[in-house]
Amino acid sequence: MRKRINYWTSTDPAFRQVTYLGQRTIPITLDDLVLIDQRLKDKPLGRMSDILREINDNREKQGKDPIPQSTFYRFISSRKESYDAPQELQWLILYGINASDTYNLANARASLSTVFTYNDLKPFGGIDIDGIASRLEEAQKRFQQTYPGVDPCEWFLRVRPRSKVIRNHLSRIKANESLSDQALLVFEAQVDFVVRLKDILIDELIHRMGRIQQAMDNDRQRIENRIRAQWINKYRNIGYKVSQNPSEENLAKLKELIDRGKTESEEAELELMKQHKSDYEKIYEHLERLTNNFSDDEKLIEGAYPINFENEVFQIPLLDDEEDDPDYQLSSKIPFQQVQDQVSELVAGYNPAWFQSHQEIFEQMTDGLFEMEYDELTFRKRLYEAIGFLGRNLRYSDSPSFSGLQYFIQRYLSDATLDLEFRHLWKVYEDLTGHKTPLIIIDSMGIDSRRKSLFAKIHGRYHTIGFADVRAVSPHPCVFQQLPFHGQ
Repeated sequence: MRKRINYWTSTDPAFRQVTYLGQRTIPITLDDLVLIDQRLKDKPLGRMSDILREINDNREKQGKDPIPQSTFYRFISSRKESYDAPQELQWLILYGINASDTYNLANARASLSTVFTYNDLKPFGGIDIDGIASRLEEAQKRFQQTYPGVDPCEWFLRVRPRSKVIRNHLSRIKANESLSDQALLVFEAQVDFVVRLKDILIDELIHRMGRIQQAMDNDRQRIENRIRAQWINKYRNIGYKVSQNPSEENLAKLKELIDRGKTESEEAELELMKQHKSDYEKIYEHLERLTNNFSDDEKLIEGAYPINFENEVFQIPLLDDEEDDPDYQLSSKIPFQQVQDQVSELVAGYNPAWFQSHQEIFEQMTDGLFEMEYDELTFRKRLYEAIGFLGRNLRYSDSPSFSGLQYFIQRYLSDATLDLEFRHLWKVYEDLTGHKTPLIIIDSMGIDSRRKSLFAKIHGRYHTIGFADVRAVSPHPCVFQQLPFHGQ
């Protein structure tokens, strides 16, 4: 029967217009329609199979027949077509994003490689602040031309958890497919770029101010000594003249010099400020443009992150002095792989929902667009291998094993993933020690390991460019013995 249907479909134009409805129709209820519209609005890039599964689960509880997959997908297609908008603008309009009349998806996507890009912003000599400011101004102008009246800061909080993977998702969609999904991903990538580049510019301006102050502090003593030596020489010359000829004129000059005192600090400050006048003027110009001429209308990202500092009973953990134990022996070098495997097993053992929580984070990070492609054991092994390599400031070219993790890192490793794993690690620590801590401050430095990357930082301790250690600060410091681990 299937072969005959395929034959008639390919040879008979009239037969191609026939739609098979089955033995009976299965109506889509109002509840189904409301759920579909809500899920499409919440996760427009999410998998349609998840919506169908949720609908059929609800229908099964109500004693209704499930909706066939083919019927559901035909309804979704017709639902999208019901939006009074071109296909590429459907999601944008659904979200209330106003696109210009001249909007062109191909041009918008191409702008991610020409305007909304970090390329060439970090030459060999260091960060190009003028280049960053110019690129930001160009990106903001293009953004407002493309989406009139849209404030990227208002959308950034929604985009931020997935900012690392947005462009990866977009690169997997062909130019002539899923136009509405492309348009939304392009919009999110542009929002992420504008807000982050502005933050980078402010950060670099603060850093430049620190460098100027550092240079001034380094030169201050030398300049003050020179001014002081000049004052002493002048005082000595006038004093010699007074001793040889104590006239009223010479005495007046000596009194004036004494009354004025040694002003080397003020004079040195003025001289140093003159030396860096051009740098100050450039920073002022950038800040003036960033703050709209220092007006009160400058808008920051909406949203607060309250921290509730409640009264806590501080616990002091009891630390046994193992070195006093007669059976204690200082360990020799332990292969890092063994430590890594043991820690990952401990974490999974003390966190029964470990894999499920990572699946949920990945679902949020990808906005439901992809499913996790690893089982729990494989994912855990690769996650800890990636953390181990990144924590040792290695580059992909330094190790074949690290290079093989490049896809995993780009796809699965994000700030949210690392924060979640830190919480898992901390739970293990609390369970093992019984030590409860009300506040943890996490500090990390270094995002990309490539020298030319705008985000690459110099490690404060090792003075290498690349990934840095993740450090945590707690109100209850504990002393741990440092073991001589080495990588294998």
